[in-house]
Amino acid sequence: MLEVIAAIERAFNRIALYTPDVLVVALGLDAARSDPLQGMRIYP
Repeated sequence: MLEVIAAIERAFNRIALYTPDVLVVALGLDAARSDPLQGMRIYP
């Protein structure tokens, strides 16, 4: 578990050095229309 925390800290440090204007984080949410657990709609 400590290895995971250390890896996350390294990732955050690299992001901070890069200073992005936008950071997109994938949350694992499924936007498929037929997904019974979803609550959002995506239209072209």
